[in-house]
Amino acid sequence: MAQIEVLGFGALNLDYLYQVPEIVLEGETVVESVTVAPGGSAANTCRALAQWGVRTSFLGAVGDDPDGGAMLAGLRKSGVDVSQVVIKPDAPTSRVIGLVDPHGHRSLYVEPGANDLLNEDDLDLKAIGQARLVHLASFASERQLTLQEWVVEHLPPQVTVSFSPGQIYARLGWERLAKILRRTAILFVNETEAEWLGGVESLRRCGCEIAVETLGARGGRVIHAGGSFRVPGFSTEVVDTTGAGDAFAAGFLLGWLREKSLETCARWGNWAASCVIREAGANSTLPTVDELEALA
Repeated sequence: MAQIEVLGFGALNLDYLYQVPEIVLEGETVVESVTVAPGGSAANTCRALAQWGVRTSFLGAVGDDPDGGAMLAGLRKSGVDVSQVVIKPDAPTSRVIGLVDPHGHRSLYVEPGANDLLNEDDLDLKAIGQARLVHLASFASERQLTLQEWVVEHLPPQVTVSFSPGQIYARLGWERLAKILRRTAILFVNETEAEWLGGVESLRRCGCEIAVETLGARGGRVIHAGGSFRVPGFSTEVVDTTGAGDAFAAGFLLGWLREKSLETCARWGNWAASCVIREAGANSTLPTVDELEALA
């Protein structure tokens, strides 16, 4: 088998996305439509990369239930190798309940399920260490964060690490994530996450080679050893922002794998993100590779 280029490691969730007229703090409203789609931040990124022809595998856990079957089917359909996904018979597959309003604002609620049962005995460090790049994203539990730290500690030095901490991890602060951040070559955060972690400039100084801050409709900012730059966003209709950051990471990493300039990587990430927010679901309307190449 050809070398795996990207191995994803993070939560596997089945997303139940409810379109509502408004997200209420107290009170009542109606559900206008429901979309059920495979999710999980690292998994969203890996599915996109696989659809673009990148040799991709995933490390995670699902339950022995219909949701788990749907997760595995979705990964396989996209072209992701699932030989390192563990089936846990004693827990349900994780679910994310999401409320999405007409402006694309969302509120997500995680049921960790089988994700919390993944442990060291489930992992093949030799196989993990053969990937060109390991892309990490959050679980709901700090116990699983400790598991990811253990994996990162045992990675060969030639393996590149990219990291999308998300809000669950970013809330823990820089010191709690330091073991992974110091080994991270490419970091993806949004504005809120960057603030919680002390700012992207400080993250670059603490070891990350490239820090990418996504700015929503305003595009993104990239800070690297040679300086920093901004790339503008693309104007588009917003239906659901779920998975936008994951699509940005996928577009950026595709450019990096193809040895494009950082400016091109960021443009590809921006375009991928602007495409997926047009419909509900994290990988619903990805651009083609040809469309991305046309931006270079």
